[in-house]
Amino acid sequence: MDETFAESLKLAASAFREGEYSTAYSRYEKLANLGHSESQVFIGWMCFEGKGVPQSSGSAKQWFEIAAKTGHAQGAFYYARLLKIEGNLADAIRWYQTSANTGYAPAKFRLGMHYIHGDGVIQNSKKGFRLLSEASELGNLRAQRELAMREIQGSRGFLFVLIGILKMSWIFFKAIFVASKNKYSESLIG
Repeated sequence: MDETFAESLKLAASAFREGEYSTAYSRYEKLANLGHSESQVFIGWMCFEGKGVPQSSGSAKQWFEIAAKTGHAQGAFYYARLLKIEGNLADAIRWYQTSANTGYAPAKFRLGMHYIHGDGVIQNSKKGFRLLSEASELGNLRAQRELAMREIQGSRGFLFVLIGILKMSWIFFKAIFVASKNKYSESLIG
């Protein structure tokens, strides 16, 4: 009897959790070839990390691109990261923007940092901080940390230096807690 799509996805996730990476990859690849964009992103990640298959940035890029072009926010984000690694900053910014437009917090963080530093875009600190604030409100700890660091550096006055220190302490402990539960949590990605 053939298994259902949901059963295949459940079996793939179970194999991954149990450390059976080759089996997980095989199962996710079948789902990815059927057009399941989350599986496309996941096997892209497995290729990039070398989990269940030999490490291959090229294969990872192909799978991320496929998912990105179907409108998958994570696919667009990871595709942008690989484009940036390759030195293709203009296309990376475009895909970060595509992902950020869906509300994906890690993309908002990354794009915000590009605007703050004028890296690949015309510098626009106001737009950069707006994107960081949006990512922070969505729970992105890297964005929260960046905003707290700006306060500690005195960008908003002495009182906010103290507030920034308190925020940074809270973020530090929150990040440890989140990472202890799931080191791949989206709130840690950026």
